[in-house]
Amino acid sequence: MHVTLPVTNLKQSFYFYEGIIGFSVCKDRPSFSYPGVWYNLGSGQLRLQLVPQHIDEGVYVAISVRGMNEFMKKLDYYEIPYKRERMSISIVDPDGHVLTFHDVGEI
Repeated sequence: MHVTLPVTNLKQSFYFYEGIIGFSVCKDRPSFSYPGVWYNLGSGQLRLQLVPQHIDEGVYVAISVRGMNEFMKKLDYYEIPYKRERMSISIVDPDGHVLTFHDVGEI
């Protein structure tokens, strides 16, 4: 399974998804005619595809994580605003896509 998110600035998205969130790049991405990057998420992938202009509506993605407290400390450090609801937190990426992280326990 995979989800593809349209992004308008790959450099900004790399920094957000790799540098802040900590996703690992999938090295198996084929060479396409358009720029992008794939991230491995368990048995699935999150795929970013460069688009020429901003899309009016963002996409919603739910992701299960372990170690929510450490993750929230990282978001606080980088001053990434988030909304907390019981066992999950939601953040918005630079292109307006909502990512909700569900806590499945500590590492």
